[in-house]
Amino acid sequence: QWEKRENQWQREGAARERLMKEVLEGRVDQLARKQDEVRSRQDEALRAREELIDNMELLAQETGRQTERTARQRDERRREIDHQNTERRRAEEDERLAEEALRAEEGRAAEEYAQMIRQEANTRP
Repeated sequence: QWEKRENQWQREGAARERLMKEVLEGRVDQLARKQDEVRSRQDEALRAREELIDNMELLAQETGRQTERTARQRDERRREIDHQNTERRRAEEDERLAEEALRAEEGRAAEEYAQMIRQEANTRP
């Protein structure tokens, strides 16, 4: 009878060991899956971060190019306005000089006419 009990205890001990081994293997598998999930999420987060950084760099480059374009357009417009102002001043100066020349010519013509009238008046008896 004692032998029977020892055999029973050995079977129960072996069953407990198998059960503990199964539980332990299950827990190891569970932890390995969790670790894989965490690693996968970390990898995805890293890819998303790298993509965000790339997008930010592209945006910064595009912003820089747009700023340069805007500055070039502003400078071009300023040069165009300066050119228009220079042309307008030149045209105004040309008009002023033409008016002065016309007035001078009118003055000479009037003086010549007056001279002619005086000469005619002096030559009449």
